[in-house]
Amino acid sequence: MTIFPRVLIGAIFATVLIAAGASAGKAPQRFGESIDPKAPRVSLGELLASPASYAGKHVVVEGNFAGKCCAADFFFKDKLDMIEATPPAKGQQCMLLKPGTPIRLYGRVNVIQREAAKGKKSPEPIVSIEGKGVEVREVPGKTTRKKG
Repeated sequence: MTIFPRVLIGAIFATVLIAAGASAGKAPQRFGESIDPKAPRVSLGELLASPASYAGKHVVVEGNFAGKCCAADFFFKDKLDMIEATPPAKGQQCMLLKPGTPIRLYGRVNVIQREAAKGKKSPEPIVSIEGKGVEVREVPGKTTRKKG
């Protein structure tokens, strides 16, 4: 083996090591505002169980990006519960995440109480989150952006 192939192999090996080291210590991917450390952390189940107590408040929920709802909103899923959320004003790129990507969502809780039809029980309120910040919770070995 001549010197050139050895140098080339060494350079490729060094590049791979540097790239692996750089990605291992990088900060989580964020969209929009930083998540307020003082904001209460609640599960989606807790939020949906008593939405009136969270209405208008900023909260942090952990779950998964579950895909686009329409051009401007996305679905946020935690176990069996799912709600609609709007992406942060300066974080529209979060709409490019792959469904199933684990995220932490920080935002304002909106609750719309629907009126009951005459003689009917009041329907469940519509609960959504107006996103202020989204942070991807990295899972080693998983791609979090759509291809293409």
